[in-house]
Amino acid sequence: NITTLDGVNSIGVTGSVLDVDSYAMNMIHTSANLPTLNLVNKTNDAGGPNISLANDRTSGGTILDGVDSDVLGNIYFKGYDDGSPSQQNYALIRAIIHDATATEESGRLDFKVAAHDGTLTTGLYLSGGDGSGKVDVHIGANGGIIQMLAQALYLGALPTSDPGNVGQVWRSGADLKISI
Repeated sequence: NITTLDGVNSIGVTGSVLDVDSYAMNMIHTSANLPTLNLVNKTNDAGGPNISLANDRTSGGTILDGVDSDVLGNIYFKGYDDGSPSQQNYALIRAIIHDATATEESGRLDFKVAAHDGTLTTGLYLSGGDGSGKVDVHIGANGGIIQMLAQALYLGALPTSDPGNVGQVWRSGADLKISI
């Protein structure tokens, strides 16, 4: 059993690298489609492996209350543009505390993608609803194009004339229409 890794710069076999320090771990490989992180449960049961991201507010060893909008974790998807090249964030999955109120806890899960200018923009998010067992779904940026709230469907930012795209919803006065 290794209990500390003081002074150890790498562990592994030729061709693999594992850098460990107090705040990050990097796995770097130069072959296509590598490295791979595998979490395997070999127990004969219905359970599976887990990844846990946590934001534990602590001060002086004391756990503090969570606060609305605390970020619980981020998963970034990065790549290089075809200009400089410079590394860009192309997508992000973010978990947030939606409501930290005891007995009314609800979460929010954002799915963001790089918009035309590279800004990460929320295209879909799920949030705890206004009651037990309810989840609100928001699709589209800038207030949402489609929202499902409290078992009702809301459509916003619709074209006001027939866009000519088969199946597309549009608004004519107080009427909703579908292009055919």
